[in-house]
Amino acid sequence: MTRWWAIGGALLAVVALWLHARCYPFVTDDAYITFRYSWNLATHGQPVFNLGERVEGYTNFLWMVLLALGLKLGVAPEALARVLATLAAAGVLVLVVVLSRVYRGGRATPWDALGALWLASAAHFAAWCGGGLEAQLFGALVLAGIVLHALELATAGPARPSRSAAGGLLFALATLTRPRALFWGLTQLHRLACKLRDGRRLRPSAAEWVGALAFLLPCGAFFVWRWRYYGYPLPNTFYVKAQGQALVMLRQWGWPYLRDFLVETKLWSLAPLGLVALVLARVRSAGRGRRAGASEPAPRWPLVGGAMGRCWSCPISATSSSWAATSWPLVASSCRCCHSSRCSARSCSVRSSRARGARRRARGASRGTCC
Repeated sequence: MTRWWAIGGALLAVVALWLHARCYPFVTDDAYITFRYSWNLATHGQPVFNLGERVEGYTNFLWMVLLALGLKLGVAPEALARVLATLAAAGVLVLVVVLSRVYRGGRATPWDALGALWLASAAHFAAWCGGGLEAQLFGALVLAGIVLHALELATAGPARPSRSAAGGLLFALATLTRPRALFWGLTQLHRLACKLRDGRRLRPSAAEWVGALAFLLPCGAFFVWRWRYYGYPLPNTFYVKAQGQALVMLRQWGWPYLRDFLVETKLWSLAPLGLVALVLARVRSAGRGRRAGASEPAPRWPLVGGAMGRCWSCPISATSSSWAATSWPLVASSCRCCHSSRCSARSCSVRSSRARGARRRARGASRGTCC
């Protein structure tokens, strides 16, 4: 019954997001740059802004290709971009529910839909179902890779090659959608290196090989193609932001945008409550979860990858689509994670008290037998 409550909550969140997104019928000016590249790719077979000038003026290769395929089928990029973004945002809500269930330990509860419902009500998330940009697709791909990795950690036994391949491919597709997703993939490779070190082995398993190659091969092929076609291996924005002005731009634009974001969304008011919840969950679960056989904690490397990607791109637009599409789902999942950690600590406490009672009864029975 609780499973159907979780499914109903996820469907309710999707409907709420669709109604909320209808309040933002706009297309941003940056999207028309991608539309121009998609038009030239679909019409002339050249991913350029002006024919004959090979300049990479976009950072969303996969999104540009999808819109070009739509133009081939006769679908306007403005309409297709909104449909794809809304579908990707709905997928993000479902993934938040799944990730909450993984944090719970696999048991479905109505609370799993809490983060999805909160996310559907967030204006900075719903607004980018429109706009024409790739933010929602980027967030869906990254979050899907995180969910697969969390499932791998929560599953007993050796990792599945198919799941590892799917996770690596999702991070590769996210990198083709936006370059900063590369840091999520690199942190996953770092986790692989830590596994090899902790296991005192030099050879990765078959699943680890498959996951690493599924990420490295598509990204490597794309970087080689970009170098040969445009003449440089890294995104054009990297060279623009690596000219010594990143700190100046961060001071003049990044921090004021981040401050405005926290003020507009009132997210700062949740900081004390979240800190208290995390401290309580940590205190209750310390020393109990491992003795009661609790599973491995939720991975922290997605947050590290997100922070690295955000710092690399310079947080000029803290309220922009990329920040909302990747950070807000993780914040929504953390709301549910705090609750599941509290419940897990409580259940571990109950199990440990029952075990202590059983041991006391066993000692009493042994004394009675000896007498």
